[in-house]
Amino acid sequence: MLELQEMAARAGRGAAGGESAEASPGAAEQTGGEGAEAAIIQAEKFSLYYGAKAGVRDITMDVWPRSVTAIIGPSGCGKSTFLRSINRMNDLIPDIRAEGLLLVGGVDVYDPRANLVHLRQQVGMVFQKPNPFPKSVYDNVAYGPRLQGTRREELDGWVEQCLRAAVLWDEVKDAMHRNALALSGGQQQRLCIARALATRPRVLLMDEPCSALDPIATAKIEELIVGLKRDYTIVIVTHNMQQAARVSDRTAFFCLGELIEYDDTKILFTKPSRKQTEDYVTGRFG
Repeated sequence: MLELQEMAARAGRGAAGGESAEASPGAAEQTGGEGAEAAIIQAEKFSLYYGAKAGVRDITMDVWPRSVTAIIGPSGCGKSTFLRSINRMNDLIPDIRAEGLLLVGGVDVYDPRANLVHLRQQVGMVFQKPNPFPKSVYDNVAYGPRLQGTRREELDGWVEQCLRAAVLWDEVKDAMHRNALALSGGQQQRLCIARALATRPRVLLMDEPCSALDPIATAKIEELIVGLKRDYTIVIVTHNMQQAARVSDRTAFFCLGELIEYDDTKILFTKPSRKQTEDYVTGRFG
């Protein structure tokens, strides 16, 4: 508990003063902190059901622009269900049903008229395990912009910019046509981040992006997350409470499909308002 408290106390200072990404491809969300702008993601009594079973129930929370929000909780508590609801990745599962409101940029993502292609361009996703395409490094990053109609003469510069933002350029600039599957696990995950940035999203969702990586690769991803929040809104699901304390500005604690507590990371880890939260962050359960 003491270690988590110390990390949480340093989180704000580290986020402000930590080493940032090499470049910013998007500058997609030019906003201020909480209170200066409206929340970019808003959930109001949002529930998602798999058939008759609720994955998450009555979630109400706001996510602020240019910040890192961590979602923590025990396995099966609805963390990933909620994360994947934001860009409707759960649509791939049969018999799902949503209730309540879930807005991105003021638009209800579950409105039948919602444009899913546009939504997923605006809300990128990085998964638990690196999943580069079996193509070259260059083609992985260029894939989305090509579909969006980016002109060929602009593509080289944009690919470089995204790789720099993902702090990968210096490691792959002489191997751009190498198969991405030949990269290390940490490099593959940063390539997937560069690929997500290439579509110019406003929001980046990360579902346990470091769980399959070694400590050195994990540290690079965490430094990258802190740097990227200058221009992007990041929501990260993690089982690692120390990681949440290191990289996030706000933390949400989920349990059994419900949002138990949501507050500034430092407050949630050092002075939680709910006993259930305190029991979890001190290791009494979960």
